[in-house]
Amino acid sequence: MPSKRVMLIVDNIDEKSKYLEAIFKDDFTIFCAFSDAEAISIIEKEKLSIIMLNVLRPNLNGYVVLDYLKNSVYADLPVVSICSDETEQVKLLKYGVDEFIVKGINPDIIRIRVDHILTRHNLQNERKLVEELKRYNNLVNESSNAVYVVDYNTYEILHMNTTMLRLINKEGEDFHNKKCYEFLTRGTSPCKDCNCKNLNYQTYTSINFKNTLTNNSYCVRGKYIDWDGHFAHVEYIQDVTDTVNANEENIKLKMQAETALEQYQTVVNTVPG
Repeated sequence: MPSKRVMLIVDNIDEKSKYLEAIFKDDFTIFCAFSDAEAISIIEKEKLSIIMLNVLRPNLNGYVVLDYLKNSVYADLPVVSICSDETEQVKLLKYGVDEFIVKGINPDIIRIRVDHILTRHNLQNERKLVEELKRYNNLVNESSNAVYVVDYNTYEILHMNTTMLRLINKEGEDFHNKKCYEFLTRGTSPCKDCNCKNLNYQTYTSINFKNTLTNNSYCVRGKYIDWDGHFAHVEYIQDVTDTVNANEENIKLKMQAETALEQYQTVVNTVPG
């Protein structure tokens, strides 16, 4: 069963909040805020679907909340204003409010308007996601780094760019609906040393490894991401063979120089003063 949508009602008149809460309690998980500060705190803590907002009440200036939304990562969150003044409605429209409800309106009309707003909002988000995925896929496929995305729970490969397919000598093969351990290593179960359990959402975790068959060195950077509804992890694999070889050569030359210096010092010390 899908989880309930989440609504925030911002109004410091308790009876109005309870009225809206009664209308939507069966379809939404509801939070109520009675001040701008309380509203902003809830916005930051909860994953909201929509906000029902009153403006210009004592100790409550809804424009503070709208200003906060406009300049934050929550700018796309749909807002319905509780307002009947047409002059105020024009101002609110300029702030990006999606819809208005007025005192005495039929509860069924309120429900339908909110449903329409959320349907429209979801369609817009889906279109944005599709476009973002297209842009991402184009960038990833043109990247010189190997990239692949795997579902954390099922190990299903969600994406793999051309560079990655070349790296594992499987260019042109279909990776869809295949487990990463099957496609990458021909294994029958998840790899025991899989790095995906040690990642996080905030920063990339890096590991280095060397392919003993090709003697190539690689840096693998990974993190958790949300990929089209999947809890997944993305891995970027960069060939750092030239850098590693150069570092190894520098270390070798340094050791040779230190050895030569030690030998020279030994000779100098044995020469009579």
